[in-house]
Amino acid sequence: MYRVIEVARMLGVSKVTIYKKMRYLKDEIKPYVVKEKNITHIKSEGVELIKNTLQVQDFDAENKDSLKVVDLEKQVNALRVELDSKNDIVDKLKKQRADELNDKVEHLRQVFVEKKIIERKLNQQLMMNKSITDELKQQIALFNEINRLSF
Repeated sequence: MYRVIEVARMLGVSKVTIYKKMRYLKDEIKPYVVKEKNITHIKSEGVELIKNTLQVQDFDAENKDSLKVVDLEKQVNALRVELDSKNDIVDKLKKQRADELNDKVEHLRQVFVEKKIIERKLNQQLMMNKSITDELKQQIALFNEINRLSF
């Protein structure tokens, strides 16, 4: 005969679990349970009954765990598919944005080149105007000199 704590240790469960099993198996286990001085003892046959219900329950728990794992794997796969899809969208958006930025950079380069050309033309025009202005100043100076000498 074994005390409840010993049965629990043998089966790798708690005392509470053993007492719950004893309540569950009330009529079947009754002939194998002996109380001495307020200590519950279980005969080998009773231990086997409890052990068998634990194995069945463990099997059910393993099946449930397996189903949970399969379910979780399905969820993970679904999330992977969704993530891949979203990553594809993000990649397309990145490429689109990069293309747009490259187009804008190219446009700005063209504008810059056009402005440089305009700036060069304006500088040439300015130089021509300066040259004309200098020539006009010389002519005015000569005209003034002629007028001064004639009077």
